[in-house]
Amino acid sequence: MEPNNSEPVIAPITPITPVTPIAPISVPPIDVPSSFESVASSQSLEGVGALLRSSWDFFKAYWNILMPLAVVPSIIMVAGSLLAMTGESMLLVSLLVLLVGVVFSIAMAPTIIDAIQKIDSGNAGSVKLWPQYKIGFTFFWVVVGLGILQVLIIMGSSVFVFVPSIIIGNFLCVFLFARVLDGHRGFAAFTESFSLVRGRWWGVFGRILSFALVYLILMAILILIDLAVAAVFGQTSTTTSIISLALNLVLTVVMGPLALIFNYKLYLSLKASRAAMVSTIAFKRWLIAFLVVGIFVAILLPFIGVVAVAGLGQTQVNNEAMRARLNTLRGQMNQSSASSTSTLQATSSPQ
Repeated sequence: MEPNNSEPVIAPITPITPVTPIAPISVPPIDVPSSFESVASSQSLEGVGALLRSSWDFFKAYWNILMPLAVVPSIIMVAGSLLAMTGESMLLVSLLVLLVGVVFSIAMAPTIIDAIQKIDSGNAGSVKLWPQYKIGFTFFWVVVGLGILQVLIIMGSSVFVFVPSIIIGNFLCVFLFARVLDGHRGFAAFTESFSLVRGRWWGVFGRILSFALVYLILMAILILIDLAVAAVFGQTSTTTSIISLALNLVLTVVMGPLALIFNYKLYLSLKASRAAMVSTIAFKRWLIAFLVVGIFVAILLPFIGVVAVAGLGQTQVNNEAMRARLNTLRGQMNQSSASSTSTLQATSSPQ
């Protein structure tokens, strides 16, 4: 058998199929649960002096826009007060005018807050008196509802002495800005305010207290002026009343916008330096608990008032009855004393 001298057959090389590149993995963003308010920042809270200066500078630059917004409710209230001075015939009309003034006062806060934001955003030209109040009135029932909730919560927390009410009140100090400027509704406005103040309670309290002291100093100055006017023209004179109303009007149209500017600046500073991932679950539960207690207190207050009035009336009746008994007893004692004296005189007289 002859050896096979044929050359080996080499199999053809199969071409390598190019590798399909791996698509990058897309990681969806992590949603923060609704029970947390986040966004951390390394910025610090703006100081008291800086807040006061920037607020005053803002007011000086735009007083001609902000003061007309603040003066509308005040003028209505002054008109109602002047009508009440004219006599009892205008009492009902004055009450109606005062009620209109209260309505405008409630709408004034969101009106000015929205105007401040527009001015701060460079849209000062878009702020007009009546269109701006139309915006304010869209928040009317929101302000009323949140205000009632806040009052009930504070009332409920006040049952446990006033310390919890002060703590809760400070945590809720910027809820209206959270609602008007950032659209947080209902309890979300309260929890947003809490998440901003959390960890800076004393700092926020000190800043608000500092502005309150400035307000009290200005009020004291105006009171001294009012007392001086009363000493010159008399306490009950019409001149004194008109000047007193004018002083209150000045205080309102200046300090009202200034207070809202101060709180607006504080709100922005809180947002820029807020803590990361603040849980609001426990705080919301406390709010609900205080709200329930506040509702019970509000329901019981009329009954407590009736019982207290009835108790005072019964006490007065008992006092009058006791007084009558004492007078009767005093009369009997006087009569008995007079009879004894007569008997002694008759006994001791010579026969």
